[in-house]
Amino acid sequence: MRKCTHAQKVNILRACWRWVKLDHGHRVLPPHNDVFDPCCNAARDVRALDMDCIVDLLTGEERRRYDVGRIRSLERIFATIEMKD
Repeated sequence: MRKCTHAQKVNILRACWRWVKLDHGHRVLPPHNDVFDPCCNAARDVRALDMDCIVDLLTGEERRRYDVGRIRSLERIFATIEMKD
């Protein structure tokens, strides 16, 4: 059983594009301490921040357009954030 969904993958690619898109000239590191950041929220919506699951869902075209290593790095970037209710 997958820990992530196609919708979660799409959310991450949309919300985190400044960090993960290969042809984006100036990459912007997502703010690792901002619980309101869309990229943070998209990553934290994935159970256990399992970015390997997201990478597994990428199509061949998406693998050419997005940096797999940077997608995986979202787990480390957001793992230490304490979510507030």
